[in-house]
Amino acid sequence: MNKKTTLSISAVALASILLVSGFGLSSVSAQTSSQTSIKAKVPSTLENQYSVIFQVCAGSTIMRAPQVVMSSDSEVRDVKLNKTIAPNACKTTATVIKALDPNTIKVKKVDKSKINIMITAAEKNLVKIKKEISATNDELETITLPGNTPLTNDAMKKLNDITSKLVELRKELKDARSEYYRLLYVIKG
Repeated sequence: MNKKTTLSISAVALASILLVSGFGLSSVSAQTSSQTSIKAKVPSTLENQYSVIFQVCAGSTIMRAPQVVMSSDSEVRDVKLNKTIAPNACKTTATVIKALDPNTIKVKKVDKSKINIMITAAEKNLVKIKKEISATNDELETITLPGNTPLTNDAMKKLNDITSKLVELRKELKDARSEYYRLLYVIKG
């Protein structure tokens, strides 16, 4: 084997080891490294191309639709990860980029923290409204509806109030779902 082939095989082996060992980092490791970083730059078999292994870490909130921008002296590449990253966790992945000088290769996380916070708030709002609907339905069940006997005025008023509340809560749920799905659409681009 010539020197170039040996170097390529060694580089691929090193890249594989780094890539495999990077998955499943503990949350302790994620907490100490909440940034995006390059773990290895491995020359490709094609001239001026490098396989870049990098790690993306979430902070204290969930990272939906994680995205980074990889740049070099020859190319800029937008890389979208296909999975969410749990709070205080990291994901390791790789991409290929052209570069005349491997030292110019940089990676930067796209900041989507504000929209992630908005989505989390929308999720909590959905859960809250669903619980209110459930509690209101439970309250409705407590009103006994006798066969053909007329309801008392108090029971009719309570029944009408509960029904009105359910109608309003269902409208709120519909609006909250629309907002939640709109935010998901925005973040996924």
